[in-house]
Amino acid sequence: HSPYYLEIAHPYEEVRRGALKEALKILEVSRKLESTSATFHPFTPGWLASIKEKARELNVVGFRELVKHGRELGVQILVENVDHGAFRSPPDIRYLLDHVDGLLMTLDVGHSVINGGLEKLKSYLKKCGKEIVHMHIHDNDMSSDLHLPIGAGRIPWPEVLGEISNYRGTVTLEVHSSDPDYLRISKEKILSILKPQEGARHQRYEQGD
Repeated sequence: HSPYYLEIAHPYEEVRRGALKEALKILEVSRKLESTSATFHPFTPGWLASIKEKARELNVVGFRELVKHGRELGVQILVENVDHGAFRSPPDIRYLLDHVDGLLMTLDVGHSVINGGLEKLKSYLKKCGKEIVHMHIHDNDMSSDLHLPIGAGRIPWPEVLGEISNYRGTVTLEVHSSDPDYLRISKEKILSILKPQEGARHQRYEQGD
């Protein structure tokens, strides 16, 4: 994951070029670490939402540059959905995927339910499902980006995990805590929800449903 504050689509060209220069360093490090992908947020501060079309154009330019250099280094570029600014909805992320050849997606499940709930998550899956190759999972109160341990917020995890049950890519538990026990607890909670769901699916399969 790159620093979320990289200004790869800043309206001032010199600022944008500087941010892209730093982003290329991140790709170099990713290659040295033998990471096959790198996730970037679209640049979308609140004030940029007032010039949404320009923001879209600049992000397309920035992500095309990242994808180009990523290909040279063998690192796949992923765009992550955010919960604010000019790229806070499924159609906004779809726009980037449609206009940047080779760009794929990290679905941040926590971000996807903020100010939209389960229906917003479903929309991401419907509009962007084929491009989703990584996921971030964390909890929140469904109105703020809190990155809580699983179970500490209000996200309905049985329903959410049911929606993404066909996903077979990689997942990061993006829990913001210095205590690793919260990662372990979050993993255990996710697995405890998945186990009965898997059992039910196997039973339906055996019954021919």
